[in-house]
Amino acid sequence: MRGRLEKHVTLEPEQYGFVKGKGTTDALLKIKGAAASLKKCVMLICVDISGAFDNLWWPALLQELRKAEVPANLFRLVKSYLKNRKTVIKEGNGRQETNSTKAPRGQSLARTSGM
Repeated sequence: MRGRLEKHVTLEPEQYGFVKGKGTTDALLKIKGAAASLKKCVMLICVDISGAFDNLWWPALLQELRKAEVPANLFRLVKSYLKNRKTVIKEGNGRQETNSTKAPRGQSLARTSGM
């Protein structure tokens, strides 16, 4: 998905999420450098919403993408990514399979989708 986005969307240099070779540490170091150059006391509050995408209700995501009028090809890409997702829970010899509109609590999207 990242590769297709990189071909169709120009990312800002300040974009750190979903960018190869960049992460949270890089963003924090950039903020630290900017704060140090101010030579003033700076307070930073960070909130990391663990599993935000995994717990997002996918129909609402698609509705917001439509409202934002994202290009049709990107909308179809996201929609196909979410289509026919299943949650499989195995315990002992039992197995329960359900269709997903979001990842179940306590499971990551990667585990749910077989990535």
